[in-house]
Amino acid sequence: MLPENVLLLGREKQMNSISVILPCAGEGKRLGASGAKELFEIYPGKKLIDFSIAHIKAFISRGNITKENSDFKVITVIKPGKEDVFEHVKNSLKEVNVEYVMFNDNYREWPGSVYSARSHLLDMNIVFLPDSFIKFGTDDQIYSDEFGETLISKAVSVLRRAKVVLGVINCTDPDRLSSLGAVRVVNNKVELFKDKPQMDQHKYNGFWGVYGFRDTSGGLVYEFLIDSVEKKKEKEYLLKELNPEAFYIDTYHDLGTTESVKKFMNSR
Repeated sequence: MLPENVLLLGREKQMNSISVILPCAGEGKRLGASGAKELFEIYPGKKLIDFSIAHIKAFISRGNITKENSDFKVITVIKPGKEDVFEHVKNSLKEVNVEYVMFNDNYREWPGSVYSARSHLLDMNIVFLPDSFIKFGTDDQIYSDEFGETLISKAVSVLRRAKVVLGVINCTDPDRLSSLGAVRVVNNKVELFKDKPQMDQHKYNGFWGVYGFRDTSGGLVYEFLIDSVEKKKEKEYLLKELNPEAFYIDTYHDLGTTESVKKFMNSR
């Protein structure tokens, strides 16, 4: 029997529509990949983006989700020349609808890659960075917890009441916080947010690994994230307006550089 908070499509349980966004418009220079970094083979038979695809498959396997149902889809954001990334995602997820969107040059950086999909957004939208590894479960489980809940179903359950949700990893290491999206979370509320803070790292107690947002907040989320990424002065009123909530993730690895890939492989 499925847990109550696992979302079902069809007659069993009504749900709001969900999209999973994979922003794949980056060039992969930090990784030194000759082709698309998302297709970099981290070990035989496993490409970087396959870690994100596995979370999508875990969610699909726990609900009545089919290709014929338009309430769930996967959106791959690419640039010209990266069509092979979309084809890999599509071939890996044949049971659901997979679309591609071209990066809109009116937007900037990776937040712009996500917002390029604005006309394709559904009610609730979950974003995975496709050059990362996330363990959501405990012990030997990677893609679901002991109750059978997946990362996506957890994020969606929070989005039923919140405009924005962040999957957060506890961390107080200043070096690590200075290279990731640092946050301060108190009672599951995000009180501070700064992308790669170079000072005052003591103010933060974690970093985010995945996030989600309601389509009605997509523009505000882009404005907030792009200001942080480009080191502009954060608009505090936007954080208050978005009022993000947080849930916790067990493990996160950024796999965007050669060094980070080596560390990940050594930790396995």
